[in-house]
Amino acid sequence: MDDRKLKILEAIIDEYIQTGEPVGSRNISKKLDLKLSPATIRNEMADLEEMGYLEQPHTSAGRVPSDRGYRLYVDTMLSPREVDDRESLAAMTEILESRIDELSYMLQRATRLLSQITGYPIVATAQTDDDREVIKNVQLFPVEVEKVMVVVTTEAGSIHNRIILVPEDATVEEIGVIAKVLSSKLHGLEISSIDVALANTLSKHDGIRTDILLPVLQGIVESRRRNEEHRTYTDGAKNVLEYPEFSDSARAKEIIGMLEEKGFIRDVVTHMEDGEGDDLYVSIGSENRDEKMQDCSIVAGTYDVDSTHRVLIGVIGPKRMDYARVVSVLRDMKSVMNRKGLKGLNPGKQGLTEGDRE
Repeated sequence: MDDRKLKILEAIIDEYIQTGEPVGSRNISKKLDLKLSPATIRNEMADLEEMGYLEQPHTSAGRVPSDRGYRLYVDTMLSPREVDDRESLAAMTEILESRIDELSYMLQRATRLLSQITGYPIVATAQTDDDREVIKNVQLFPVEVEKVMVVVTTEAGSIHNRIILVPEDATVEEIGVIAKVLSSKLHGLEISSIDVALANTLSKHDGIRTDILLPVLQGIVESRRRNEEHRTYTDGAKNVLEYPEFSDSARAKEIIGMLEEKGFIRDVVTHMEDGEGDDLYVSIGSENRDEKMQDCSIVAGTYDVDSTHRVLIGVIGPKRMDYARVVSVLRDMKSVMNRKGLKGLNPGKQGLTEGDRE
């Protein structure tokens, strides 16, 4: 594509991001310093449409960017802008620099502020590389007949718990024997190493009842999955109501509902393809795997807290998202994180919730 078409495409996308209205050739001829007539620009726009970078709504003579056009814009034309809300950026810096012991608390504050700065919904996840989590200790607490709480502490400092069902005739002594054996034999092992072969080996120890051991081992595996739900945070879901793309009440309600489903939004963000070296990911429209998100864009940044925990913060908005501003905000945040570091943060001690009381 020649430089003239690139400049015209960039001008159209910039204008559409700002106004949300289809862009006409006369409007672009006034903004571009190319000394081109509206007719010439109209021909170039027709070419860009034929090439798949622009689309023409049925009800307007103007053009709007296609997903392909947005992708070219993000990959080659984007010039991140300095965020003009210095007060908010100072507040963000204060949050990240403050001595917050719990990662979860920091993420709750950060998502709220980022939503205010960008004007878009924000999702944050504190992800765990479960296959690399190393068990430090296993404790079993009988809570009532047939129910035992499994508490797993990892070397990284995470604490997972799960209520499991055991046989009605299981005694406190039998549960205590299993707890002692597991604390000894599972210490230093990765959670992913819990399998049938390990269960068979553990069941050979004196005093071990297999019908108690198996649900305990299953509880250890499931506890970390439940823990993931507690480490997903969202803020600003109702910001979607500010954008005409979601003016349809049914569509707006659908998006707000999705943003409140922690499992759904975690899957959307974590399944994005790996980004470039700066770990900023952008997924536009049809690039999103879920059909319900194909009129949205996602920009996300990641930061490694330690060897097993990673923070991911995603900004979700319409396809005409202000990419330059969002990228600037995420890079500013990432810069503060990298400069100050989060290595002293506790990945989070998760308490028992109603969802665990089965």
